[in-house]
Amino acid sequence: MSLTISVATALALSQIGWLPTGLRWDRSQWPTLPYCITTNATNTNVSAAGQRQALLNAINSWVSTGSGGSLSCSNYQVSPATYQCTVGVDVGDLEFNLFWTRNWGNGSQAIGVTWSTGNGRSCGTVTDDTGRTHNLGCKYDSDIEFNDRDFFWTNTGASGTDIESIAVHEYGHFIGLDHCNDNNTCSFGTGIMYAAYAGGANRVLFNDDIQGGCGLYPGQSGGFAWPCTLDSQCNSGICAARTTDGYCSQTCGTCPTGYICDLDPSNSGRTVCVRDDGLNRDVCETCQAGAVGACRNNGICMSGLPNDRCIEPCSNGACADSRFQCLTVQFQGGGSGDYCFPRSSDCDDLNNFNELQMGQQCNGSVPCAGSLTCVGICTQSCDTTACPAGWGCEVFTNGSSYCLPAVNEGYSCEGLKSCSVGPCLTNPANNIATCYRDCAGNPGACNNAQSCNDYTLQSGGMVSICEPPGVPPNAPDGGVIIPDSGTTPVDSGVPTPDSGVMTPDGGVNPADSGVTTQPDAGTGGGVCECDVTYSCDRVSARLRQRGVRVRSRVHLRLRHHLQLRPGLRALRPRVRRRRPVRLHRHRVPRPRPQPPGRPGPARPLGPAPTSAVGPT
Repeated sequence: MSLTISVATALALSQIGWLPTGLRWDRSQWPTLPYCITTNATNTNVSAAGQRQALLNAINSWVSTGSGGSLSCSNYQVSPATYQCTVGVDVGDLEFNLFWTRNWGNGSQAIGVTWSTGNGRSCGTVTDDTGRTHNLGCKYDSDIEFNDRDFFWTNTGASGTDIESIAVHEYGHFIGLDHCNDNNTCSFGTGIMYAAYAGGANRVLFNDDIQGGCGLYPGQSGGFAWPCTLDSQCNSGICAARTTDGYCSQTCGTCPTGYICDLDPSNSGRTVCVRDDGLNRDVCETCQAGAVGACRNNGICMSGLPNDRCIEPCSNGACADSRFQCLTVQFQGGGSGDYCFPRSSDCDDLNNFNELQMGQQCNGSVPCAGSLTCVGICTQSCDTTACPAGWGCEVFTNGSSYCLPAVNEGYSCEGLKSCSVGPCLTNPANNIATCYRDCAGNPGACNNAQSCNDYTLQSGGMVSICEPPGVPPNAPDGGVIIPDSGTTPVDSGVPTPDSGVMTPDGGVNPADSGVTTQPDAGTGGGVCECDVTYSCDRVSARLRQRGVRVRSRVHLRLRHHLQLRPGLRALRPRVRRRRPVRLHRHRVPRPRPQPPGRPGPARPLGPAPTSAVGPT
């Protein structure tokens, strides 16, 4: 392959006068030439949208009026590329890129360079303004780069280097025109392709430029894309968009590259091949990143799906097509929006994806099933629906509510967990989120080893919780409780009858302690009646040694004192008191699923999402 380089310099820009470079595009191979614009200038005060529009204006200066350009005598047509644009010269990849670079290696005086290669085949002959005939080869590939290191780019023409003025010259090289002053067919100020740029705005083609463009790509009168205002002016009998910039068209079937099958703008009753301006693309169709109106229905053009593809906004947080999931896109200029991304991350293979189920960990790279959302785990919203058993509803910092796995009282609720019986609170003393039982308005919710305490939260508001959290209740006092009749026993005053049987004492009389015992009631049964001098227990012991049955009033009364009435328990008193502020409500962080796509963390968005970044 041959290689030709066309250079625009501060001292020697080119002007298209009617001198060909020796190469032109084979119209049988390229009926429509694609272009791929990267708006990456940094040494500029022009926005990305402004950079793009300036380059589009420059390209359209060389395009047939039948394709929306300026040349009525030409059939040269263009359309936006369907591949991902590349920053870098590669004249063998069949990608036609326009871009800026700070890694400039063409000298500080060069403003722009057009690189071209040929395929070695002949593309006929052409005669220039001097009457000289040139044999032309067919182009194979071409790229245009602009110097972002040594020049400050503007779009006003008042100062700096005007983008459109340089680009219209370089695109003249792209279609196959050389500097017109090289064969003395133009002078400074009489041709865009003159080899000098003196500053300001120099954007409009001169007659010499027009003749050169139409000489390389002459149109066929009445042929496809030939300018028209009436159907009768076209060989096909179809003049599309004749009320504006009409061009000869044809009925749908297979439309040429750069055209799509759609309604005729000037006759809604027929469907014909109309110019494809690269705008209003449908979901997953190739689009022009950064172009206003690139996608239908307020969609945006995202990279990496693959290449630049349209995605549309979510509807009420969901996507109508189950093959898509709703993820949040963070835009570089600020702001965000929710958009439907392919679950497969591939618009060309929408059904090739796996799904994560409820409770499975996620990061946005693998979608959650159905209507589930990725918040670190796949889960469902509980703003309007209840959570399944074993899950609790928690409010995230963004105000949305999602179901999270529930833990019991006393367990950690740190991270993606919820508390099943009350609030999840963090004590600043240990910074541990713990599940507490709620006892607001119901102190009896706490067991007998806990107290119901009130706290003021650092975030505002009050909580009442059982403390310590999760401890078991205390066992009841006194062991086995004997039911009480509720009546204090009364002594009848009647001694217990004696059976009359004496128990042998073994022949040994017990030693006398020397203490005279109080006589009993004289009835022989013996009821212990003690005065303040003697111990009833000691006397009872002696009587028992002699075989006398003893019934102690003191013992009965003592046993009654220990008995509890039915239905009562020995409980520790509860104390309700206010304590210093030391708790704050545990909050679940905002989900950030990352949508897939360009550039940076998509990703998406959860969770999300992921977080994804929107178009520049």
